[in-house]
Order: sequence, then C-alpha cells, then structure tokens
Amino acid sequence: MKYKASDITFTTVTVLGIAALIAAAYGGCVTPSRGNYLLHVLVLGLPFIAVVAAVWLLVLLLVRRWNLASIVAIAFVCAIPSIRLICPINFSHDEKSENSFTVMTYNVAGMYPYYKKKPSLAMRKILETNADFVMIQEIPHHLPKGHYETCEALEEDSARIEQQYPYRSQNDDDIVIMSKYPFTTDTIAKPIFGTDSLDSFFGKYHHYVLAFNVTIGKERITLVNIHLNSFGLTDSIRHMLKIENKPGEPGATYATKKGKSNTEILANAFVVRSGQAREVRSWLDHAPANLILCGDFNDTAGSYAYRTLRGNDMNDAFSETGLGPVNTFGKYFMYFKIDHVLYRGCMRAVSSYVDKSVNVSDHYPLVTKFVITNKTK
Repeated sequence: MKYKASDITFTTVTVLGIAALIAAAYGGCVTPSRGNYLLHVLVLGLPFIAVVAAVWLLVLLLVRRWNLASIVAIAFVCAIPSIRLICPINFSHDEKSENSFTVMTYNVAGMYPYYKKKPSLAMRKILETNADFVMIQEIPHHLPKGHYETCEALEEDSARIEQQYPYRSQNDDDIVIMSKYPFTTDTIAKPIFGTDSLDSFFGKYHHYVLAFNVTIGKERITLVNIHLNSFGLTDSIRHMLKIENKPGEPGATYATKKGKSNTEILANAFVVRSGQAREVRSWLDHAPANLILCGDFNDTAGSYAYRTLRGNDMNDAFSETGLGPVNTFGKYFMYFKIDHVLYRGCMRAVSSYVDKSVNVSDHYPLVTKFVITNKTK
C-alpha cells in the first residue's frame, strides 16, 4: 500500500505534537538530570505547546482527518490535569468572613527603584494591598547608606511599613516576613551556597527558606516563605533575548559564567532546584498540618520542583480559585507563573490573583485570601 505524502506529513506532525504535549504535561514527574533537561524545557513550554496542539486539532478537523483528530483529542484529555494548573477555570467569588486572612507573596527585585533615590512603588503596593501577611523575596538585608536620608518619601513609607506590620523577621539573606500578628520563627534548612549562580547581590546564590508560626482565631498555622534557585541567564542568552539592564537596575550585577555553556547552565538549574525542593519537602513531611507554602519557586506549575513541594497533601490556591493563564514573571519575553501559593489544613482559599498594577520588579505580586474552615482538607 502506498501512502500519499500528505498522509505521511499529517501523521508525522500529529505524532510529534502528541509526544510534545504529553512530555510537557507530565515531564515534571521525572527527576531532572543533566541528560534530560530538554524534557523540563518542554514543561516550561506547556502553554505554548497546548495552544499549538489545539490549533492543529482544528486543522485536522477541517481537513477531515478524523482518526488523527481523535488521537489528538485523547491526548488533550490526558493532559487536562496539567493544563488546568496553568489555566484554571474558576468563577469563585470573594467571601466575607471574620475568620479570613490574606497572604501576599512578592519578589521585589531589591525594592527597586530605591537605587535612584525615588519612592519605592513596590513598598507602596505592599502598603496599599494591606495583606495580613507579606512574604517578600529578593530584598537586601541592608540598604546602602544614605538612601533613606536622601529620599524623604522612601523614609516615610518605611515608617508606615513598620507601623502597619509591627512583626517582621528577615534571615541573613533575601527573605522578609511581615505580619500583623505576632509569630515565632522556625529554621527549616541551612542555606546552600554556590558560586555558579547569578541571582544574588553578593555574587553567590543559595535557596532561601523561612517559616513562622502564627495563631489566627483558635488555629495555629505555619507559613513558609521560599525562594528557589533561578536559571541564571548568561550574557549570550540575555543578548539573544535582547535583554539590557540599565546601571543600578536589578540584574546589572549579573556576570558571565565562564567555562559553562548555556545548556549546562540550564540543565544545572533544573537539577539544583530539584534537590532544594526535595530538601524542603522532607521538612514539610514532618511539619504541622496547618501550613501555607508560598514564594518564588522559579519554576512553573507542573514542574518537578512544584510537584515535589506540592506532594499529595498540598492544594494550589490559584488553580482552585483563579481564572485563565497568568504570569507572575513578566520580563525578557519570558511570561511564566513561577510564584505559587500551596496550602493544607484548616483553611480554604477563596480568591487568588496576580496584581499587575505595579511594574517595578521582574515579578508581580500574588495575593491570596483564605478562610478558616476548622476542617483539615
């Protein structure tokens, strides 16, 4: 039997498309290694791959390739659980309750633009949102001498922060927890330092984890602020993406990783994050039942790091209450949702949204409202 060239073309494209879709949907179930990093790149590309697959399905239907269309449709059904993580469809409404509280997680990229001695719009967004708990990543543990003194507006906002959030804690690195409620701090893991990452003001990088316990009503809840290792863009990648940092802007201190190719750096990022996620997960397995884990995962929903941290006992606040695809990272043509809020225990998420009204960091804040249910979920 001879096959037409069109038959071979349609079949080949369909098979490759299905393979890419399934790999993107479930590649995060595979432990990252330096040999399979392309699989995890596909996971990052799931939104794009899903759109392309949907368009291809329509093409198959239009040209009446029913058998191939059916196979693509089945693949879509199989991928739906992962697609719903990045594109949930919920029409939840905010609930008013005396037992409610709000958590804001925000990578502020060093609280820019204090470098230019201007009021920090990130700081003002935190004040405006007025969440009960604010989990901040990438803020220096000290501001350069003279910045507060030369910017009255920034000094005033800092005073308002201290008044609005009387309970604050910061580790030796880049994480801050601010709370309206008194809390006790727990140490989860010792920082892991390394010289092959570029996501640090101090020329070195480690993952940061900070947890604290707070009592809301009659319930004791543990909140965990986390910041996992970033990809660490090299000069060549940044040139390819046409990334240019202005003097004093976050990212300007990044340096080339000499002796390492872009593929090595990309592969290493997945591997490093996987180890960090497993370490934190081992702590979560013995942590209190009522717990919220949020922050900058530097990876998307469905990734290995995300799946490891979520496990079988955590719920994703945005996938349960959000609507449509969103991104919390919005620069360098890389529009991904890499900030997450996971939770378990005596609470339920009733709303979760990304606030894009402020654009002074490479991340947008993610704000989630919870209500106490007194039932372990």
